[in-house]
Amino acid sequence: REPIQYQIPNTLSKMRFWDVTLMSWVFQLLLNFLFIILPVHAKELGLRPSDVGVLFAINIGMRFFPNFLVTRIGAIADLVMMLCTLAGYVIAFFWPRDVWSLYILVAGAGWGFTRPCISLHAQRASKGDLDALSLASQRCGAARSLGDICAFVIPPAVYSMAGWTGLTAVGAGSALLYLLLALCQVEWAAPAENQEAHSLQIVEEESKEGEIAWIDWAISAAFISTEWQLNMFISAVPQTLIQRFEIN
Repeated sequence: REPIQYQIPNTLSKMRFWDVTLMSWVFQLLLNFLFIILPVHAKELGLRPSDVGVLFAINIGMRFFPNFLVTRIGAIADLVMMLCTLAGYVIAFFWPRDVWSLYILVAGAGWGFTRPCISLHAQRASKGDLDALSLASQRCGAARSLGDICAFVIPPAVYSMAGWTGLTAVGAGSALLYLLLALCQVEWAAPAENQEAHSLQIVEEESKEGEIAWIDWAISAAFISTEWQLNMFISAVPQTLIQRFEIN
């Protein structure tokens, strides 16, 4: 007699990895949340274009520290990252007209670069199944694409209806949502023994491979290049629309 094979219902399979997918969407939304509205608000405060350039440089430069923190403490680092982001939006909410609050806001938003943590959460949720990991990666990628679109639609709509305080309130709420999801990841995480065993397996496989293949370095360089171009584009376009074409 053949054993009975149980399959996941279609409805449940569609909901699989909903948590990391939603985290990917929130992350991407917050990643580009300020790029359109920040130059507009800075102009209202009387800041110069060079000041806005410094704000963007701080935001992008701060992304180094979250990536370094992941290498030290692992996926749980996203709790620290998003707490910094939440603090930045809360401060900007209560002190909307103070220039110093903008610097804290952009620094905190830069700390919210949780993409490496989401990748680790997806690996944990897939439980070593490469097909499941591929599915999780596909859904997270689709969520990030949707988050990019929402980041250029939601902030202008909120700002036009509720102003800067409404925008910072939505940003704080999004960061709080991510924090709740990250806390759920901590609760659902595998036992420490399984994590150590998995990490040992990865080390053994990497030791067999030797040094990193040249294609990995090439892909990393291409990724840095595209990220740099994207950041240049989304930083320069709002400035150009405001300064050259006088669009508010």
